[in-house]
Amino acid sequence: MFVAWKRKRLKSPVIPAFTEEEEEEEDDYVNKIVPLKKQCFQLEDRSTVISRLKMEGNTLAGAGRYWEALIKFRAGVSLCKEGPADPRTLSILYELSAQCYSELAEVFPAVTASEAAVGADPTCPIARQTLARSQINIGELTLARGNIQRSPRTLR
Repeated sequence: MFVAWKRKRLKSPVIPAFTEEEEEEEDDYVNKIVPLKKQCFQLEDRSTVISRLKMEGNTLAGAGRYWEALIKFRAGVSLCKEGPADPRTLSILYELSAQCYSELAEVFPAVTASEAAVGADPTCPIARQTLARSQINIGELTLARGNIQRSPRTLR
């Protein structure tokens, strides 16, 4: 046998004087909030955001979370490409992503990223060295040697 109970909702006694004021206050509150949500302010400029993403990516890579670091570095690269940015910064972001790919044993994306780093700033020695390391990983020793020789400073 199934027994069902019906619930009756009791209405609380309402004093009309207070409800009208509360509704007006709520309406004013909502009207004040809506225009603030429509306004959008940029709190950080592009270079600050890029440097923050680079630092977050370095922290993640230091903790061994390379895929998450790659996401941060890619976001920084996309911000660099949107507007005028320092080519050295773009080169460093590509180089950091190439190092992450190397740590993950993704050799061909590492070569692509390190070539992009050298393309962004050919005078960056760190980018040349990372390109040489990634070329060594795929077995291109002659290309790696040429990049080490073309580097503005070589490690001894």
